[in-house]
Amino acid sequence: MDIFDMYRLIYQEDLPQDIAPMTGLLQRYSHLPSDQIESHLHSIRDKAWSSIRTPCIGRWRFLYGMPASDPRYKLAVQRLKSAFSRDCLLDLGCGMGQALRQLADDGVPISRLLGTDVHPSMIDIGFDLFLDRADEPISALSPLARVFSRRRLGLGSRFVVADLLDDCDSGLKLLSGHFSIIHASNFWHMFTWYQQIEIAVRLVTMIKPGTQNALIYGRHIGRKEADPVPDFHSGDNSHMNSSNNDDHRLNDPYEFSLSHDNSFDEHDHHDPSPRSPSISSISSISSTSSFDSEVAPFSDTSSLASSVSFSLPSETDDKRAFLHDQKSFQLLWDIVGERTLTRWRVEVDFQSKTTADLPGFGEDVYVVHYGVHQIR
Repeated sequence: MDIFDMYRLIYQEDLPQDIAPMTGLLQRYSHLPSDQIESHLHSIRDKAWSSIRTPCIGRWRFLYGMPASDPRYKLAVQRLKSAFSRDCLLDLGCGMGQALRQLADDGVPISRLLGTDVHPSMIDIGFDLFLDRADEPISALSPLARVFSRRRLGLGSRFVVADLLDDCDSGLKLLSGHFSIIHASNFWHMFTWYQQIEIAVRLVTMIKPGTQNALIYGRHIGRKEADPVPDFHSGDNSHMNSSNNDDHRLNDPYEFSLSHDNSFDEHDHHDPSPRSPSISSISSISSTSSFDSEVAPFSDTSSLASSVSFSLPSETDDKRAFLHDQKSFQLLWDIVGERTLTRWRVEVDFQSKTTADLPGFGEDVYVVHYGVHQIR
């Protein structure tokens, strides 16, 4: 496949036809007239494409969210809207923040929502997409991480720029021990088996101490029989992205690649408006949650792996993104449970088989909706 064939696969000129949920969100949340939506979306896509040339941008995947009918989404909304709820949600790999705006539009208090992504430029373009940028410049809140907060008529979205695979990333300290619900869509299929374990263990440290009913949910690309992605290797994706790529990250047709983005300077913005609650409540929490002291050494998992029918890669051969079925995803969370002294139940719902050619994913791949429920 030459570069022109690849470009045709990752870039779609016309708007998709099945984006009614997004157009409705723009009309309700952003008060954008229906006759301006098409030109607005083309303008946003052009701006995003000039910043980060990934298939997620080229194929308009940023226009899709979790269906409102999904049972995990409905459960998250119910918990977050409860009058006496202590739940808070983290949108992992939030991109332009479309999932947070969807939740806010469905009535979730913005004080219970926060997004994180490695690309500040995508977060910033999200304010242009949803027309909810703050009116005036505002100063940074904390030197620990670049923190964004914006308001829109009493609604706002809050974001932390952080890299989950960088142990030294100061933004991770703001995320520790604060959440009970995590949304992660178009995320897991970007990483290798051992990277997924590392990330999942880190997610457990982001859960509020004492939580017994944490929920992690979203969608990703999976298979009926688990297997690594046949074609894409970590770092073998320079033709897919104009931004810099670290060799421990994989590109993805359905999500923003997790490469460093230096398009912002060190002083980003925070809005201290009382109608857009301060993020200082996060920074005041200890950067070490109760889970941190309970993370066990990485033990032999052969007894767990013996119960499944697929072969796990060795750590030295762990170079390909891993696509899950139900058993492999449960195994991953069983391993995470052993390391964090927690227990998790995994459910997956296979949606339609993907019909478009997805660069690097091979054949027989499906869109999968999943939920990971804490049971201890």
